[in-house]
Amino acid sequence: MLQNFNQKIVRFFTLTVLIFGTVFLSDTVIQADGDLYEEMNFQPEQFPKLFPHPEDACIRITRNADGTMRSMDTSLLTFVSPDGTTRVTLAGAIHLGEKWYYQALNRRFRDFDAVLYEMVGDDSPRPEKAEFSLDPIMLLQYSSGWLLDLEHQVGSIDYRAPNFIHADMSTAEFLSAQLEYQDGALVWFLRSYGYQLGMNSVGSEFYSDLDLLKLVFLPNIRRTLLCSSAESMADVRSSIAPLEGKNGSSILTARNEKAFRILREELDSGKKNVALFYGAAHLPDFMKRLEKELGMKPEKIEWFPCWIFAPEDPKPAAQEKNP
Repeated sequence: MLQNFNQKIVRFFTLTVLIFGTVFLSDTVIQADGDLYEEMNFQPEQFPKLFPHPEDACIRITRNADGTMRSMDTSLLTFVSPDGTTRVTLAGAIHLGEKWYYQALNRRFRDFDAVLYEMVGDDSPRPEKAEFSLDPIMLLQYSSGWLLDLEHQVGSIDYRAPNFIHADMSTAEFLSAQLEYQDGALVWFLRSYGYQLGMNSVGSEFYSDLDLLKLVFLPNIRRTLLCSSAESMADVRSSIAPLEGKNGSSILTARNEKAFRILREELDSGKKNVALFYGAAHLPDFMKRLEKELGMKPEKIEWFPCWIFAPEDPKPAAQEKNP
């Protein structure tokens, strides 16, 4: 039994690394040009009423006619006040993406009176560019982005824009919240591990233990892992579940409360068009707060492709006729 338990721990660690790190080591992502991206940047549409859960409106996977993945998209969800004069847009963040994905977001963010952004740290930390960090998560993200020629959010988003406002906890506030909620990195890991054990992981059935780390460097497996990772990221509910305890968490609940307080302050100051630029896992709670506390209703949704896989050919290749 101990051996099986150890195998599950190794497998969990391996899958976690693959999903959040080496998953980006795929040579199948196409460095598409701006024209292709603009074609895939769908026009705003009315907020669908078919989402059984708000989490389903944060990230989506689009597919080609043959079922292969076309893109992974993040959303901009716009809510409107009862009198129609005030709008709040929830912009889902992803830490690694194509260059023109962040360029498109930068252009879109210019339309807002204020963009409230997440970043735990001192008050109003406005990074000018991505800097080297010894933080293991940041190192993993930077190395993954470098290997795949993907851009990092911190170095690509224009946080120096005059309408950007810090709407997150300071380091001291975040540490205090961890004490209040009795959580932290170790607790989040244990919750995630317990959640993983309760699920049937397809990856853990196909690959065993450290062999997964060897397989990641094989070209065919890279595509498989990238696609499976996109599916995992699109399942926002599974991302939230292991982080939130019975009474919430410091990483989601406490930070959302801080961001929402700042949102109220900006709206009270007279701003009519405000965006909340936060990780996708934060958005479902924001959606509920907007409806319950401010009486706002969803108005429209915009999708921005952040990863583009092999695009679908517009026309079948013509067959040559034999003379």
